[in-house]
Amino acid sequence: SAAPASAPPAAPRTPAVQRTETPEPAAQHATPEAIKARMEATHKWINSDMGGAFSIQLLIADDVEQLRKHLKDLPKFIEINDLYMYRSVARGRPMFNLLWGSYADRMVAQEDLAGLPPSLRRSQPYVRTLSGIRAEYDRHHEVARR
Repeated sequence: SAAPASAPPAAPRTPAVQRTETPEPAAQHATPEAIKARMEATHKWINSDMGGAFSIQLLIADDVEQLRKHLKDLPKFIEINDLYMYRSVARGRPMFNLLWGSYADRMVAQEDLAGLPPSLRRSQPYVRTLSGIRAEYDRHHEVARR
């Protein structure tokens, strides 16, 4: 079945990671259970070929309490199922990395990054490659296994 010759214009895309199911704002899911579930989802995402090649690193938290506080402060359009989080080490200290979205296209990720509110831009979010995220993740998990 071929598509009609004149398809209706696409709806405006804000943000690219928007979903059609019932919204689940991350701010309402700042629980230890939700964090554990998203860390497991992140492990699967990092170790698979599904999803995009880019993500937006929203922030780095020093510990799980700071991570929960940041989650509670996220704007409503950021949904829990669009967040990825993992542990890493920076300057010898353990950290939690919080990522938003999985993008096939860097430009689309840059557009969503540009649309973040000032409250989030204070954390200096930036677009990262999945390969860079995977390398950092693997380094940390290699050290953790020793």
